[in-house]
Order: sequence, then structure tokens, then C-alpha cells
Amino acid sequence: MSRKVALITGASRGIGAAIARQLASEGYAVAITGRSLESPSHNKLSGTLRELESEIHAQGNIARAYELDVSKQGQAEEVIQKAVDDLGGRLDVLVQNAGAIYPFESPSNQQIDTMLSVNTRGVLFCARAALPHLEKVGGQAVSISPPLSGSTLWMRLTPLGEYAITKYSMSMAMLWLSSKIKSNSIWPKRVIATAATHRLETSLNDGKLYFTNGRSPEYFASCVSELLRRPVNGQGLLDEDLLQCNDDARAVDAAPLDLFV
Repeated sequence: MSRKVALITGASRGIGAAIARQLASEGYAVAITGRSLESPSHNKLSGTLRELESEIHAQGNIARAYELDVSKQGQAEEVIQKAVDDLGGRLDVLVQNAGAIYPFESPSNQQIDTMLSVNTRGVLFCARAALPHLEKVGGQAVSISPPLSGSTLWMRLTPLGEYAITKYSMSMAMLWLSSKIKSNSIWPKRVIATAATHRLETSLNDGKLYFTNGRSPEYFASCVSELLRRPVNGQGLLDEDLLQCNDDARAVDAAPLDLFV
């Protein structure tokens, strides 16, 4: 198999699934990973890795689904190696999308530990496991996490401080990787309509329509695709640094992230 290979974590639905569809449509063989192949992690969620795998196959493209809990030490090495073996012996792109969020102002210690395990430790595990394969082919990594340049303001304003700390850890991991391979992070300037932002809208009760007026995951996936083509390294970018959202249905009244608007 001569085509390039991309591995996306947290690909069952939302942004991760949209990125998988986008890259598969561009000719990548995609390895899609998540905590479960056939059952959503919560009974109110829809979409599974198996369904996405079948959808991509039906469009004439290549996808393989793998069960991966990024917080489990050792799983990342095992799954990434298996994906490389299955998809032609190479890995060209790692997209670190998997994440945990508890949209409460005072998450429990257990919830904080989960966010640290997924957003911080999990990203490091996957980065370390993927790095030798990426170095071999001149590959690259992308993290769905915020620019470090805005950290001072966001940490002062956000009610989700513990979550923000773990997301900035993802950005720092990508900055570390940039000394070895092409590695960048990307974050939405205005919120994207996903299961996570639906939880924000229903849990924070601050009057902001995080999900209802959010932009589509497909728009954000096109920005990730554009980032992969750009000759930049070690950068924390916003989606609108790469592509303007010209679809009025997506852009009208999209709820802003206070840090960036």
C-alpha cells in the first residue's frame, strides 16, 4: 500500500470523525481509534467507530477501526504499531483529538484525574508511540488544543480552569514534538457543534449557545486538512488563521470563545 496513512484519536463522532472523513476523501488510509468499537461511551451519544469505518468503506476509501483508551499505558504503542502493520508499514499523520471534559466549575478529584489521564498523559503516550514511525517518513502531528499565546487570559477568565490546564498540556506536547517533526496545534475561534459543546450548553447554564449555534465539525476538519498542507511548524493556530468560514449557516451567531473574540 503506497498511500499515506493518518491515525486519528477520538474518532467515533464529532470533530474526530469529520477529520477521518476529510482525510479519507483526500486519499489517506485512516486508522480511527476510540474507547469502544461498537458502543458509545455514554448512552446519550450516537456514532461508533464501526459505523464510521463502514461509511468510509462505502465511499471507496480505506479505514481501519481500533479500540484505544489513550489513558492506558501501553495501549498506544500496541495499537499504533498494529495500525502501521495493517496499513502498509507507515504512519504519516497523527491527529490528537481524543479528550475528556467535565463542564463544571468544580469538578471532582476523580474527574480531574480523568482529564489529566486523557488530555495530558494520553497525548504524551500517543506522541511517544507514534514518533519513530513519523520520523521515518517525515510525517507530522496535529493536536486539537489551544494556542499557548492565549493561556494567561484564558486561565483568568475560564470557569473550566482544570480542563484548560490539561488542554494546554496537549499544546505543550505538540511544541515539544516540533523539535523532532512537523507538529502544530489548532483550536476553533468559535465553538464547534459537538457532543462536548452540547454538554457545555446544558451544564454551564450561562446563556451561551455553544452547541446550537456552533459551527460544523466538517468546517473544522477542512481547517485541519489545510494545516497539514501548510509549511509551518511549532505553531498554535486558530481555525480562522487557515480558512474563513464562508457558509452563513455555520457562521451566523456562532458562540464565541471569550479568549479569542
